[in-house]
Amino acid sequence: PGRDYAIDVQGGERPSALAREDAAPAPLFRYVDPSVFDRRPTYRVFAALLDNYDAEVCATEDVTEGERAEGYAFLREAMATPTTKFC
Repeated sequence: PGRDYAIDVQGGERPSALAREDAAPAPLFRYVDPSVFDRRPTYRVFAALLDNYDAEVCATEDVTEGERAEGYAFLREAMATPTTKFC
């Protein structure tokens, strides 16, 4: 925190577990350095996934081979991180 991004916890208020909407009046991230997506491989391949999905939950989606390849690339990068190593 403070180097690549800045978070606004907005008083640390926790919404009800039953809340259907975000109760925060402002975005969680006040700032994100865009270059972090180039410097960190996991972030770079995750960012590539963001345009692969339709926000409309009832919409039928066609997954292209390119989108499938982006998904596998993200999984490979994520599984190579120390966080996902169990032994």
